[in-house]
Amino acid sequence: MARLGKGIVDRLLEAYKHNFEVWRDGTLIHIHYGRVNMQCYCHGGPAPVKIVETVRRGGATCNFVAELA
Repeated sequence: MARLGKGIVDRLLEAYKHNFEVWRDGTLIHIHYGRVNMQCYCHGGPAPVKIVETVRRGGATCNFVAELA
């Protein structure tokens, strides 16, 4: 996905939409990994995100919001 969207945020979001629910709200990017997941897919790394819910924290899915600078 990163390769497909390299350098252009909207193109990256389109690549994410193939597997996840993704939407943009102004400078916020919402990425939702479905209703229920059995594992965590996040690789970690530096990114300014607000964690809404994660499987590892007892949630039913992973849901986070990233704010564009």
